[in-house]
Amino acid sequence: MKIIVVLTKEEQKRLKNLAEQVCKLGRQRDIFPKPLSCQVDDEKIWQGLIGQILVRGGARPLESLPSERKRELQEQTRLSKLLGEPDPESFLKNLLAKSPCPTRFPERAAKAIVKLLNNDKVVNRNECRIVLLDGIDKQRQSPQEIRRLLMQRTGFGPKSVSDLMIVLGISHDVIAFDTRIVNTLVKWGVFSDWERDRVKNIVQECEPIYTALEAEIRKVLAEFPSMNCCDIKHMCLAFFDRVIFRCYEELKRMAN
Repeated sequence: MKIIVVLTKEEQKRLKNLAEQVCKLGRQRDIFPKPLSCQVDDEKIWQGLIGQILVRGGARPLESLPSERKRELQEQTRLSKLLGEPDPESFLKNLLAKSPCPTRFPERAAKAIVKLLNNDKVVNRNECRIVLLDGIDKQRQSPQEIRRLLMQRTGFGPKSVSDLMIVLGISHDVIAFDTRIVNTLVKWGVFSDWERDRVKNIVQECEPIYTALEAEIRKVLAEFPSMNCCDIKHMCLAFFDRVIFRCYEELKRMAN
């Protein structure tokens, strides 16, 4: 299937309609992305990475966890604790398989976390610290350059890295094209000529297409005022992303 990532005038109009509702809902519900941060605590980065692994296959298991179980997970998956485990993979398999389960794929998640733990571009095991963001300069490098670098270091796709960047306050100028975002764009007719599942898979896996579609959405959002949540002078991609994620069901009903 040939894909040209340029929105037609009609698709741009539908995207504007969606952006208008996103703007209203964001203000009504006081939904804003995490403020940009100069420095991020190592444990926050580590937990953010683990979160991206746990939501593979869907975020609902993690979202629906009782607060006590969430606290247990955070405590038991601390970087220092996992580095001290003689068999971290077995430990994680047991932890993640325990009910209520925080992920659809406990064994895969355990393997992926251990892979990160052994990745010297992410973790310095000798110093027990995160090195993922070492050498990154937000003043000199664009969000897209930073995303590409983080993809190389983690082995994650553009969707996961974009979400991580928003969660950690690294950038507001990226969007995480997860299932809810893509489904909302389809529901509002922004992808009127595309097949939903193929769009989702191609967008999430192909970084050049991901960046091109992101740029198309950024152009439309430039017509809307800033939500005063970042230093961007118009509605930022991160705000658009967070409101759709939080108000998914409501926006789906509005599209009908």
